[in-house]
Amino acid sequence: MEQAGKTVVFADLTGSTGLFESAGNVVATHVVTRCTQTLGAHFTRAGGHMVKYLGDGVLVTFDDTVAAVEACIRTK
Repeated sequence: MEQAGKTVVFADLTGSTGLFESAGNVVATHVVTRCTQTLGAHFTRAGGHMVKYLGDGVLVTFDDTVAAVEACIRTK
């Protein structure tokens, strides 16, 4: 019996700590939430399955490794 593999992607926003320090909690929370939702939607459109939103990051799994790598490259 062949076992199916998964590719796991963790994507984290850079600079969010500085944003909270400079913009304050209300503004930074809004920006970070919007960014992580956009990132999650991007990975979902690319064939990923959202596992969890993690503060300023997302955890996603893919059945297709190539799709995962291509989706990650497109986030740059």
